[in-house]
Amino acid sequence: MLTFASTLVLFLFAIGVPTTQRLREITATRNEAQWKEFKSTLLFRLGNVNVVGSLILASTAAFLTTQPGTFMADWSRPLPYLAFITAVCLAGNGVGCGTFLLLVLTDAQAGSIRQLSRHPRELGLVLALIALPTILIGAAGIAIAIALVGAVWCGDSVAAKAGAMVTAVLMVVGTGLFFWCFSWVARTGGQAELGEGTQLA
Repeated sequence: MLTFASTLVLFLFAIGVPTTQRLREITATRNEAQWKEFKSTLLFRLGNVNVVGSLILASTAAFLTTQPGTFMADWSRPLPYLAFITAVCLAGNGVGCGTFLLLVLTDAQAGSIRQLSRHPRELGLVLALIALPTILIGAAGIAIAIALVGAVWCGDSVAAKAGAMVTAVLMVVGTGLFFWCFSWVARTGGQAELGEGTQLA
């Protein structure tokens, strides 16, 4: 069975809500309009993820099939080339999962989600599947960043290397801020649900 913290993480990555209580509110019988809006937003999000994944596939394919045309970056070296291949694999899997989910979730009903929420293990598996495109495309983006920084580092331009290092530092700082905000949302959402459970008890 999934732990409480891992369930919160899956919820945030998969559907953008932090707790099972919030999901029950959205899928309640009286909130049919809210459920339709929520499902539309989820499908729109998956569509955007697929578009980003397709762009990653196209851009990485261009790098993998061409030779470096400048001394500033050399992506034919092992590290950047393998990173580009990794990005292609991750993005391809992400687009495939996203397309499958778009087909399946189009006819998803609120009642099915309510029944599924009573079974934590099955719910965790479904959330993991829904979260997979976002996680895979995000990992593909990180792989591309590593490939580009590695390609510049393998080049012969000191200025380009300095710019790549500054960019890498900014990316690390931005990623750290993202995960801090992410953990804060998960923590506050979990505390709110625990507080509601205590009051009901």
